[in-house]
Amino acid sequence: VAGLVVFPVIYSLGLQGAVSQSTVGALFIALPGAFEAMGAVGRVVGLFFFVALAVGAITSTIALLEVVAASVIDEFGISRRAAALGAGLVITLLGILPATNLDLLGLMDKIARELMLIAGVLVISILAAWILRREVAEELATGASPFWRRQVPRIMAVLRWFVPPVIAVILLVSLKETIAAIAAFGS
Repeated sequence: VAGLVVFPVIYSLGLQGAVSQSTVGALFIALPGAFEAMGAVGRVVGLFFFVALAVGAITSTIALLEVVAASVIDEFGISRRAAALGAGLVITLLGILPATNLDLLGLMDKIARELMLIAGVLVISILAAWILRREVAEELATGASPFWRRQVPRIMAVLRWFVPPVIAVILLVSLKETIAAIAAFGS
């Protein structure tokens, strides 16, 4: 729903330049300007939008914290409360600096979006295509129609021979751009 609000508002008010290539620009630069340009109604809409955004962020954060807390519980055998509080404290401390520096937040967003996400996809594609190929092929065939069951070997071939190299090339390009962004941030 937010996407249905954000992009039409940005483009209708001509704020594309404030967005650049980052969600940070859209959320924290262009949208407040758009809501301000709307006058009193914009303040109300902006208030509801950012409250909804905060609720969405908090619920997502709780879900993500559960993954970290479960790993800590499994690894160290401590209580759920201690694991959640400890992991939450470490994550909060790591997030203070980016929360106070918009440029650092944009850099971290770029690193996560253009480097870590693509690297994760590459690892998953290699894992699915090469290490767990038999299990993945069985899962694809399970419940598939006869036509799609016959396509599983072709799908696995594409997954093995085409997908990882393409993702690796994208990762190399992204790595070059991310290194340039890190160097520009330092200077």
